[in-house]
Amino acid sequence: MFRWYTIVLLFLVSCNLSRVPRHHFNSDLKPPTPDYTILNHWAAHPDKIDGADTVPPFQGLANQQAVARVDVFYLYPTLYFEGDAWNASVEDGSVNKSVQNLALRHQATVFNGSCRIYAPYYRQMTYHGFFTHPESRTLALELAYGDVRTAFLHYLENFSEGRPFIIAGHSQGSLMAKLLVEEFMQVDSLRERLVAAYCIGWVFREGETTDVLPLCDRPEQTGCFVTWNTMAWGHLPKGRYKHLVGGNLCVNPLNWSTDDVYAGYQDNLGGLGRQFDTIYPKVCDAQIHDGFLWIHRDQLPGLAKKMKRFHTAEYNLYWMNIRENVALRVDAYFRND
Repeated sequence: MFRWYTIVLLFLVSCNLSRVPRHHFNSDLKPPTPDYTILNHWAAHPDKIDGADTVPPFQGLANQQAVARVDVFYLYPTLYFEGDAWNASVEDGSVNKSVQNLALRHQATVFNGSCRIYAPYYRQMTYHGFFTHPESRTLALELAYGDVRTAFLHYLENFSEGRPFIIAGHSQGSLMAKLLVEEFMQVDSLRERLVAAYCIGWVFREGETTDVLPLCDRPEQTGCFVTWNTMAWGHLPKGRYKHLVGGNLCVNPLNWSTDDVYAGYQDNLGGLGRQFDTIYPKVCDAQIHDGFLWIHRDQLPGLAKKMKRFHTAEYNLYWMNIRENVALRVDAYFRND
């Protein structure tokens, strides 16, 4: 199931072999199974105070979860970098701190203007597991998806109350979201409740997932999914990863189209700063090239001007555009209902 996906993620992250697990995956050594009846095993939940509840101080933004008509099931990216285990424990304080302060604040908050946010802690695979032992990698990713699947079923059975929902993620979280879409959106009753899926920072090849959901090609479209991977203007994968050029699915988050029409700086409503205290209007432009999203770096703050890959900033660069688009798709869902 996971063999090809790991090749993709190798391109998206930089390689550091110092923490590669020294042993093969052993199910007897896996961390304890999460219990999603326990609120503490949810990173974000409407009934708790968490990192998804805040907003940056900009233009009257507010957390609207209390009155939201839609839910989002959000899956955070790879944040387990230390230790020798193949999968993180949901009780790992260091990982959970990063989930709260980085992933929820910088990514999940984009949804709190329109959605109640549900985000399970899950036994995600270590970042370093992508670089070795293919058989163990497969088993570790299957363990991670098993948690995500269980949490989603628990959400459906205990929290959703038949409400419409969004599925969202980033990086490893988007792989988990992709697998949820491919499994559960084949059920008509669930697909009809899906507003959209935001599977950002994962490479989708042409033909993948689209047999279950179409790729969104209009900003108000519902029942579809979006994805993109951002690189500096003029840069594409090279060497062993050049086969990833072409044949990728990509949506431009500045105009929400799938063609190569250029979206200028004026189309960027604002990127979120690293300290969560600044919105940078017109921070970058965007245009699709060979299945990747190219941006110019001249308006980016600080060291970002020198970056070639923007994997960790896939939400931040277009934060206000995503937030506006979520609201647009939610409104369209209810108009079409």
